[in-house]
Amino acid sequence: MEGRTANIQTGSVPAGSSHREGARSRGLSLSEDADLFLLLGLLLLTEVFGRSFSQIGVGDTVFVTEVLLVATTVAIVVRLGLRDAFELLRARVPLVLLLIFWLLGAYATVRGLRDWGLSFVTEDVGLFEYSVLVPLTVLVVRDRARLETFGLGLLIGSVVCAVLFFGTMIVLRVDSDSPLVFLVGAPSGMYISFFVGWVATRFAHGLGVRPAFVALAAFGLLMMWITDQRSVWVAVIAVLVTVVLLSPPRLIPIAVMASLVVVTFAATVGLQSLFPVPPGATVAEGDGGAGNPQAIREVSAIAGGASGAEAENVQWRLAYWKELSRRTFSDPQIAAVGIGFGEPAAFVWNGRKYDFRDGDPGTGQDVAGPHNSFVAILYRMGLPALLCVVGLVGVALWRVRPLLWGERRLESTQRANVVAIVAALGSTVAVASFNEALKGPFLGMYFWVAVALLLAVAAIYGTRESAGSDRPA
Repeated sequence: MEGRTANIQTGSVPAGSSHREGARSRGLSLSEDADLFLLLGLLLLTEVFGRSFSQIGVGDTVFVTEVLLVATTVAIVVRLGLRDAFELLRARVPLVLLLIFWLLGAYATVRGLRDWGLSFVTEDVGLFEYSVLVPLTVLVVRDRARLETFGLGLLIGSVVCAVLFFGTMIVLRVDSDSPLVFLVGAPSGMYISFFVGWVATRFAHGLGVRPAFVALAAFGLLMMWITDQRSVWVAVIAVLVTVVLLSPPRLIPIAVMASLVVVTFAATVGLQSLFPVPPGATVAEGDGGAGNPQAIREVSAIAGGASGAEAENVQWRLAYWKELSRRTFSDPQIAAVGIGFGEPAAFVWNGRKYDFRDGDPGTGQDVAGPHNSFVAILYRMGLPALLCVVGLVGVALWRVRPLLWGERRLESTQRANVVAIVAALGSTVAVASFNEALKGPFLGMYFWVAVALLLAVAAIYGTRESAGSDRPA
């Protein structure tokens, strides 16, 4: 019993599977590590092809995302068995918070199916559906070898996305209706931020960074600015501020990162002046190339000095958030369990209809939530659901705290990896705060994966075997 308790406290793999999944030196293989490659393949293909990949259907109601998630689950059960999988989850995941969140999500789904039907419910169910990535990722990323492979795959996808987004911007200026334009700003900027954050953390920790990697990170930063998505710009800030705050205080890395921000933003303004995006383009958030470059108009809108479309874009979002928050806290039932999935929010702002779901969007958008996933969770699932999400993030950050502040001394590479995951979480939170991010897999999956990776790395790096060692946990 004492050995079993110690095993759970350290977060190591349950004793029943130690001979299969414990410390090992063998390489990964497709047959023995099918769960890892299935989940990583899903995330990597989504990074590379964005929403167009996640919308691939298998029939009318099942999509490739669901197929790969189910296949990953089956592979995990086959590999670990139900008992060992549960023991590993119990050791690494705050299951009570997750179960409460799922119960509230299930209740919202049942209410929606009863009152509004499947087609309406599918517009909202993603708010909790993709939280299944928390247990799946923790079960997949269960040792050092898998963590390193998983991280490498995500970084490769991030770099490929930056290159393809550049290609998308070129095609966009030739033919905005071309089928080759398949990447959009917000998800692409979020994917690119993973590599930018990883390079920044290594540089800030005084680790060797190849010049090619620095160049790719600068290129990625340029692509993030070019998206003209305010959520992506906030993600840039979130990533770099996280790196600065959690890394050893070094003046040169901070100065270099600040210089890259200024230089790449100036380059964005220059490129948009020389090569304006044609009217009707779908990648940028703006309204074409007339007048000042879109980047300048966005900055002006953020500073409160803009008028027209940019200023209205800020105003209707704030009004929408305020209205849904008012509805939530003025009704005890909504505050407790939300309004459920499927019910139209029916918000009107300056005569524009948002989320009426009546097939007649008018001057607004027929299905358009508050463009803040956390406000959406509050309104549709209730305050306890939002607190569960905040609690999951808080527990994940609390568990990596000893790895960041010296209670367990890590090598610089390991510490940089932890900071890079925290930075990735910051990026996904930024994007989710200004988009309907958690509703769709191409955005929502990465928020839950970032939370899960922190829970996993706290266990993997938190063992005595991992601290100050290159051996797998």
